[in-house]
Amino acid sequence: MKRILANFGRFRYRYSAAIMVIAGGLYFLMPSHGDGKITKANFDTIKQGMTQAEVEDILGPGAERSEYFEIRGVAYGFIVTDAGGWRTLYWDGDEGTICVLFVQGRVLTKYWYPEPSSWDRTKFHIKKWLKSIGL
Repeated sequence: MKRILANFGRFRYRYSAAIMVIAGGLYFLMPSHGDGKITKANFDTIKQGMTQAEVEDILGPGAERSEYFEIRGVAYGFIVTDAGGWRTLYWDGDEGTICVLFVQGRVLTKYWYPEPSSWDRTKFHIKKWLKSIGL
């Protein structure tokens, strides 16, 4: 172990590359983040005027943030939550992400974002990990 640490400075790029390859490989072993409800077909069943409860019966509980936008590096289109009756919820799934804007508890509009490629997701997780360790 001392020898590895002593040579770390000399081989730091090789060690970093090896760690990134391992991290990328582990990403593909991670389980999916959807339960099969977040599909284009279910997105199409959501209609303007439906209540939040009706939408959550179809898709399950929503979240106020979405990994899709973090991966793509896109600013949130609707960041307002519970302001004057406006609320945006997101559902991430294996096929894509659903974004629904509610006004007074009813659907005003909805958006479908196809799932980012595996390469985009891998780059995102590697960058996030490198940032967390200060590189």
